[in-house]
Amino acid sequence: MFTLPVILSLFTLLFIAGVIYSISVRIPQIPYTVLLVICGIGVGILGSIPELEFLTAFKLTPELLFYIFL
Repeated sequence: MFTLPVILSLFTLLFIAGVIYSISVRIPQIPYTVLLVICGIGVGILGSIPELEFLTAFKLTPELLFYIFL
């Protein structure tokens, strides 16, 4: 079910979200959600680069949400 690219993309995305949170704490004028959207657009664009293709391997499915919340 979980392959190496999926796990790598999940931890990379969580790391990016943590970095964005620390930036949003230091810059209170820009909300955290706005920074996440901007960063998400950037990650989506970077996902087309062959070396960073693993970023698009993570797909959020209903089964995965069910597994996480239980």
